[in-house]
Amino acid sequence: VYLSYDDGDHWESLSLNLPDIPIADLIVVGHDLAIATHGRGFYILDNIGPLREYRGAMANSSDPILFKPADAIRASSPAVIQYMLKAPAQSVRVEILDDKGQVIRSYPDTTNAGGGRGGRGGGAAGADSAAGGGGGGGRGRGGFGNPNPGKNAGLNTFMWDQRYASAVTFPGMILWGGTTNGPQAAPGKYTVRLTADGKTVSQPLTVKRNPMHSATDADLQAQFALAIQLRDKVSEANGAVIQIRDVKREVADRLGKSQDAQLKSAGDKLTKDLSAVEQEIYQVKNQSGQDPLNFPIKVNNRLAALLGVVSNPDAKPIASAYPIFTDLKSELKVQTDLLQKVLSTELPMFNTEAKRVGLEPIVVKRPVVF
Repeated sequence: VYLSYDDGDHWESLSLNLPDIPIADLIVVGHDLAIATHGRGFYILDNIGPLREYRGAMANSSDPILFKPADAIRASSPAVIQYMLKAPAQSVRVEILDDKGQVIRSYPDTTNAGGGRGGRGGGAAGADSAAGGGGGGGRGRGGFGNPNPGKNAGLNTFMWDQRYASAVTFPGMILWGGTTNGPQAAPGKYTVRLTADGKTVSQPLTVKRNPMHSATDADLQAQFALAIQLRDKVSEANGAVIQIRDVKREVADRLGKSQDAQLKSAGDKLTKDLSAVEQEIYQVKNQSGQDPLNFPIKVNNRLAALLGVVSNPDAKPIASAYPIFTDLKSELKVQTDLLQKVLSTELPMFNTEAKRVGLEPIVVKRPVVF
């Protein structure tokens, strides 16, 4: 098999690892080259888009080359992103932008280092963890086995799973029948942006609905609109737990450095009231994937379960999802309001006592937001 870039004036081999056998026919279907043989089956060279785009002038430039991705089909396969580096790169970043120019995914992804485990009822893995705890879990956020873009010289392939960023999670989190995965991207126009060692190039990417499914573009837009709200509420709930645990850890640190009775009294009350909120947001008794069988799930798990119901099928949300979401938002707000009340009243009192005995006050970390 030979390839010409100049209408047949010059040819170069494209046989790659194809054995020396009779070729009965060649056919290009979309972006794939199929090669038929007599008695030796057939071979496929998939995604020949870069071959179509390649020009000799590209070889003389030191800039990274980002080839135009083929259209991605929702709920079918990942979006394939291919780029060429002339030399090994120190840093490579791949970003996905929506039609408004907002970054919706960025790789390497360092926004959420936490991880959780899933229970058998379809439990969700944390964003970067492998699902455990007796059963199913969501696919991780990375690029389908290649979570970070390649830095090698030559052609690199990265795959976007067509999802927005996952919800915030925390270490050891166990959910039952829920997901923390970000929603699937709705059909539409997106942009792939590649930055290698400070040099940036972009290409458009189109996501199309799956023709095998009956959902319309409007159905999938409605699904995304609700799913992204649910993801943000799951993040808000989990972010509150992270914030609570950070403050409790700091309180324990201060109490370990002083035996002052007033400091201990203020610290114990602050810890108790923070724990009361935490226990309403997350089932703190969960230690394994089977524990939700014995202990009722809390609001973060119910939000994650609804997120799974809404985002898993390629369809518009069921009608009951909206009033259920309204109820769950109200439940979460009660707890987050209580948390802010504790942090705005009791934490300053504890910090006053800490300063009095010569200890550093506690500064509350802001939760991760999208």
